[in-house]
Amino acid sequence: MIRTENYVEARKGRFAVFHALDGSCAAYTQLYQAIGEHLGGLDKVYLFITGERAKVAAVLSELGFCPERSSYVLCSSRPERRSVDLEEGYRISVVGADDEASIEAFVEVRNRSFGDSAGYVEVTSSEVRSWYEEGTYVRGGISMLYEGEAPIGTVCCLQEEDSVWGVIENLSVAAEYRGRGLGRQLLRHGINIAIEDGLTAMYLSVSGENDSAIGLYLSEGFELERTVVCYSKRV
Repeated sequence: MIRTENYVEARKGRFAVFHALDGSCAAYTQLYQAIGEHLGGLDKVYLFITGERAKVAAVLSELGFCPERSSYVLCSSRPERRSVDLEEGYRISVVGADDEASIEAFVEVRNRSFGDSAGYVEVTSSEVRSWYEEGTYVRGGISMLYEGEAPIGTVCCLQEEDSVWGVIENLSVAAEYRGRGLGRQLLRHGINIAIEDGLTAMYLSVSGENDSAIGLYLSEGFELERTVVCYSKRV
């Protein structure tokens, strides 16, 4: 169960692992009861399962979980380096691990951009700082888009630990700057960073309701790998 600072503040808990080998409702019930002491202060718990897992979905329904939203996992098994073409006045800069002001700006822009998204949970400055210390960190992988000196977009490229896979996360553009092709440039920047670090495949997840983002990713060579469904339950 994920109960980091930002999840607790949002009064949410997310299952990182919730699995019973026999798939029975009795087994899942015992697992859920076993983590009861960790549910204090939460309003809701949730988890994601792939769309084809009908048996698990039925068990979750018996436990009181309800489908809330869906997301797509998109993959690019052979990502290509592409040029990042920004109009004059825009730039993308890497956020350094010791650049406290830029980390704070990254958090503010990212949270403001995702504020209306289903399932939104804020990131915190301390959480971003921890990314630099983890084995998944890709050098230069945390970056921000600026118009002049104003931060207006974010992207994060991490590595799936001990693999050749990179993952694009926290790709955001401030609402008033959308529709200008800036998200495409951030995506390309993140992919280029991954390739420079030796990663040879990429994946990302996107809300099933975000048609514009889905269209962007498909046009940049990503393909649908699987659909995942979020099941949630009021505590």
